Amino acid sequence: FISKVTGQDLIAITTQVLLDNPPTQKFNTLDTKCVGVKSPVFSYNRFKGSDPIAQVEMSSTGEVACIGTDILQTFYMSWLATGVQLNGKKILLSVHDRFKDKLLPILKQLFNNGWEFIATEGTHNLLVEHGIQSRCVFKVSQQLEPNIQHLIVGKEVDLIINLPCDAYNSQNDTDGFIIRRLAIDYHIPLITNFQLTEMLLESLSLYYGITPQVNPYTLPSSNHNFVDM
Repeated sequence: FISKVTGQDLIAITTQVLLDNPPTQKFNTLDTKCVGVKSPVFSYNRFKGSDPIAQVEMSSTGEVACIGTDILQTFYMSWLATGVQLNGKKILLSVHDRFKDKLLPILKQLFNNGWEFIATEGTHNLLVEHGIQSRCVFKVSQQLEPNIQHLIVGKEVDLIINLPCDAYNSQNDTDGFIIRRLAIDYHIPLITNFQLTEMLLESLSLYYGITPQVNPYTLPSSNHNFVDM
């Protein structure tokens, strides 16, 4: 994958090194005219009751790679290519306090572009305070209506962003865990990583609703011939 993005056949170069015949030219592998993004595919739906948060020991069951010229567009195409279906513009926010202020600018931009937000009281109040309308709902544990659980089961949300304070100490009886499990069980796109959330929201503000254009890709110039893999 790196070879295809950089235009340098790393297999051929490595083979030369192993044969004690290293190439003499320099390779600027970071000086590229394109970007490549791989998005992993996890099989959380096959493991009932597991917490769908990627941790250090987890491995993906597959991945999708896309190559393009714009990092956000390439990322967005790669994310869509994993099989997620984003059917509308309603986002459920379940975000720890330390992430909220950082997300406000892009949330405001999405709101101005017609996106709708659903959040519990604390996040709802913060959004309204900054001129972003949202629908206020109750946590699962509060057992009051309108309740997050019933909105997810009824598929009244199109994307769920759940950013817990500590992904490595999750318990299966918390509101966050229940939201994450419901997202998987009812096949609603779920994001649990802050950096990924930033990239996705920025991508949605630019490219949602636009059909990705797939173009033939010509490898950057290279002194090596690529082997089909």
